[in-house]
Amino acid sequence: MNDLIQVELTGEKPTVLGRDLHVALEVETQYSKWFERMTEYGFTDGVDFITVVKNVYREDGTIMPQTQNDHQLTLETAKEICMLQRTDKGRECRQYFIELERRWNDPASLMARALVAADKQMTSLREINARLLPKAEFCDAVMDCKDAIPIGTAAKVLNCGMGQNKLFAFLRESNILIANNQPYQKYIDEGWFRCIEAKYHVRGETRIYIKTVVFQKGMQKIREMIIGKRTGQKTGGTHGALIP
Repeated sequence: MNDLIQVELTGEKPTVLGRDLHVALEVETQYSKWFERMTEYGFTDGVDFITVVKNVYREDGTIMPQTQNDHQLTLETAKEICMLQRTDKGRECRQYFIELERRWNDPASLMARALVAADKQMTSLREINARLLPKAEFCDAVMDCKDAIPIGTAAKVLNCGMGQNKLFAFLRESNILIANNQPYQKYIDEGWFRCIEAKYHVRGETRIYIKTVVFQKGMQKIREMIIGKRTGQKTGGTHGALIP
């Protein structure tokens, strides 16, 4: 069957534009007046058709200031309008729509559309999973940390391409840690870090130093800061740093 009229087949049901139908029916009356007369037969906006506002183009392709209304018709509405014309062209277009509907409702067509819809849904689920999986893996890793963990361990859990020294440097540059790698009091109070006494031995002598460890909240905040820096999203803080 030759395509008398362009029909939109990507939605839940086939539709046709009123202006395309107006041309196919070879109606001489201006479209706006003709369609207004058609609606007097009881067609309802939002049920039988949807009003669409379109740009108007000049011959050179530029857009004119004014717009024009078009109407996306259901095939049932289009068939009724064809009958109302009482012309050979109206009968031809109506038969075209009847045949198109028959093909649309054919079991093979229904199955093909169902497979396409299922494929789109699976693709969407894969995309969502790809976005959420890194966050889920990070949360699982953080949840495995029962309390606070050392910066070196934090660097491994974050898996952000920074070892312990680079992470220390990043946090100092971000004004989260001071020069001796201890956090500003603000971030201790907010539950990011904790400072603990640690021991080490030098030639049989026990010495004590202050060690910075990270809580789960601090891990999440540091991760957000690293992502923010890579994407260029900066947030302000009391020390002028990349602070969430």
